[in-house]
Amino acid sequence: MSSDISSSPRLLIVSDTDFWLKNGQWYGHGPTVREIEFISNSFEHVRWIVFAKGDTPEKIAKPITSENLTIVPLAAAGGKGMIAKIFLALKLPRYFWMIWRETRKSTAIGVRSPSVPGMIFLFLNSLFGFKKPLWVKYAGNWVNPVPTSYLYQKRLILKLRDGIATVNGNWPDQPKHIHAFWNPCMYNEEFAARSHKSFSAGEGYRFCFVGRLEEKKGVNIILDSLKENGVSDLVESMVWIGTGPLMRTIEETGTQLDMKFIIHGQMSREKLFEVFQECHFLLLPSYSEGFPKVVGEAGALGVIPIVSKISSLPQFIENGQNGFLLEELDSSSLNEIMRSIGTENLDLEGISKNAIQNSRQLTYDRFWEKLRPIWLKELESKMSINEFDKER
Repeated sequence: MSSDISSSPRLLIVSDTDFWLKNGQWYGHGPTVREIEFISNSFEHVRWIVFAKGDTPEKIAKPITSENLTIVPLAAAGGKGMIAKIFLALKLPRYFWMIWRETRKSTAIGVRSPSVPGMIFLFLNSLFGFKKPLWVKYAGNWVNPVPTSYLYQKRLILKLRDGIATVNGNWPDQPKHIHAFWNPCMYNEEFAARSHKSFSAGEGYRFCFVGRLEEKKGVNIILDSLKENGVSDLVESMVWIGTGPLMRTIEETGTQLDMKFIIHGQMSREKLFEVFQECHFLLLPSYSEGFPKVVGEAGALGVIPIVSKISSLPQFIENGQNGFLLEELDSSSLNEIMRSIGTENLDLEGISKNAIQNSRQLTYDRFWEKLRPIWLKELESKMSINEFDKER
């Protein structure tokens, strides 16, 4: 690819990724930044529409280090309640204008959906048909999208006249422009020297939860399960990583149970991986997911995932082989799995080893290796292939 940006694909990423500007340095939501920076290596220049949220980065944030990546900030809006919706409505004209302007200047588009900016682009594209190379990454629950705005975005994606879309999981009867992909979260080198964990029930196991501390993530299911006889005996400690409205409930429950509760709040990826090194099981009985990256990150370090049987997770987790799936979203189903861990002759070290191997599907290299030929074909159909084919 020519070093002259005017003759190279100028990729525009449209998303609602949280960003912060501190002392002239942009920091973004860590998992998304790692993915976009990896992909940006294949482009001469990338402009990234994001949601700017102030000057105090969260612990999970990562600084932008790629020199060919420019941040295009939108003032963040959204949330629950009427006031939040009014503020969002007031900002929509600016969002429309910025997305329209950036789209016109770019030569290729990457949209991250479901999101408000993603929905705006998809709406504009349905009206005007930009006829530019387009890749939409839908990260939500493809088979049961909620709320209504997610369903609307799914319908626009299904009706794309031009472009490709990647979704979590492999689903029947999809249009040819819909491609099944997993959500990447790991670098190849992070698997070095990882084989499996050691499991000894003598002193109990260490369990962890990572995510927002709220009911829809299944926190109440975990708390109810930990109160049951025969379950609490298995738990040496329960580690909570995240923040949310159920923080106080977790703290109060911890004082009532004969087990150690460790509450960390948010933490960096490096610190999270240190916690995973000490944990045996990840609990995520969530009511709504697309494909949570934390399942792959935990599995990569040999932490056995115990997750909901929803969305694409049953396609990734083989029950009893590389993790466990809850039959129902309730504490009884979680209790059943927890008791089996303590009483059945399960090869937990083997399951841990399989979890590591399974997570190898989620490397950025694997993701781009699979996406690249599909993306190249999309680019070839709309622009000179010589303008894009820069080897990484």
